[in-house]
Amino acid sequence: MADDTQREIMELTQDLKVLLQLQAESGATVVREESGTTESAPLAPTGDDKPPSSYSNASGTVLFEDAARPRLVIVLSIATGPEAMDDDAYAGPAGEMLEAMRSRVLHVARDEALVARIKYSSPRPQHRDVLACGEAIRQRIADAQPAAVLCFGSGSARTLLGDTPESRTAVGRWLEVSGRPMLTTLHPDDLLTHPGDKRTALTHLQWMHAKLSDG
Repeated sequence: MADDTQREIMELTQDLKVLLQLQAESGATVVREESGTTESAPLAPTGDDKPPSSYSNASGTVLFEDAARPRLVIVLSIATGPEAMDDDAYAGPAGEMLEAMRSRVLHVARDEALVARIKYSSPRPQHRDVLACGEAIRQRIADAQPAAVLCFGSGSARTLLGDTPESRTAVGRWLEVSGRPMLTTLHPDDLLTHPGDKRTALTHLQWMHAKLSDG
């Protein structure tokens, strides 16, 4: 099983390289590399004004990985269960895939991506707790003022927008949250389970790439 997972990550990474080559050949704008940028960006609060790194209630927890220059906010749900979330948002097979998407397609440096990970303790969390988790993330988005928000999985979109017709059909659509453009794509876990869907995810990432380039 571990070998299969590694193979899927390697195949996706290769697809990303091909996509980048096609973008270069077509003259598509390539956003700045991870090595640095000359553009100014707001710095995250420091000292006593620094926002909390997590939010918890009776049935939900949100862990934030802050960014010094938040250009993109990434929101994704973690599998339900009592286990604690890993401190590193990019740990494990799904995390490695998330890292490949962020760095190789979007060309967003780690310190430019604020990551919010949501985990509920049961498959049916209390509605008020879901709303509160969503509000905590929306407040962080409002504070960071990123160029865009990228949700992985429809569950993340429902946490941010509530259980609405829009959130239930959010995958592949541009919506808005806290005044910022938001795009939802497929979850890394889903791509590991259904590798045939990765082309769909790559298309969504191209859209986000263009949005960040315009910003």
